[in-house]
Amino acid sequence: MGDKKFYGTVLLKADLILNYLYKASSPQPLSTIAEETGLTKSNLSKILETMEHIGFVTRNKTDKMYSLGPKFIKYSSKQLELYQFNNKVLDEIDDLYNTFDETVHLGVFQNDQIITSKKIQSSQSVVCISSDVGDTKDLYSSAMGKAVLAEMDDKRLFAYINENNFIAKTDKTIASAKKLLSEVERIRTKGYSIDNEENEEGVFCIGTAIVKERDEETREIVGAFSVSLPVYRATEEKVAEIVESLLEAKQSIQSHL
Repeated sequence: MGDKKFYGTVLLKADLILNYLYKASSPQPLSTIAEETGLTKSNLSKILETMEHIGFVTRNKTDKMYSLGPKFIKYSSKQLELYQFNNKVLDEIDDLYNTFDETVHLGVFQNDQIITSKKIQSSQSVVCISSDVGDTKDLYSSAMGKAVLAEMDDKRLFAYINENNFIAKTDKTIASAKKLLSEVERIRTKGYSIDNEENEEGVFCIGTAIVKERDEETREIVGAFSVSLPVYRATEEKVAEIVESLLEAKQSIQSHL
């Protein structure tokens, strides 16, 4: 699993800027953006000027504050069209939420990542679940991601392992190929995956993949869905109930694809 070298470091810097502006609750001055991203003011100013020109950021002429630009409205609306699931999928996701009142995620599988396309937040007290619609999750550390890995054939699975670095996000993250392969085998047997504080401390997650079978030889991994809850609510009895409902929803969804 070698390190990847990317061409065009200015794009990586632009990504830092966009991520910061996305998370900021209000428009930000250049000095704050520079401090939070680690970029020099002179370098940052040039990048922001270009990003403003193409619509990636907007600069208020009065207070000189920066925020995300209008170009993303066009991009996101187009992308969301690609991520639309049929009503049966959405109904099953809603039913899971209504049954357990725990946070439910639905994600699309694309480019070796899970992209969150729907999230229903629990009305109960929750620990921080750092996910929003449009966010991506790594396959090796998330319940939805590991469920997708289990649906891959061995050739594709080994290619993923060889081409990606596994970074421990918590002290429970599976960060070795051997342990991940063992976990994948368990998921293939059970039909569902578990993320026990591997992606985020304090969060327990149960997931399963959505697969469309066009015929006996053609299978498409569409995405995955999951139920997330704080570890202190993840009792053995409740987890068993969620697993049962999750697998029933999976079967119902796949029969309607």
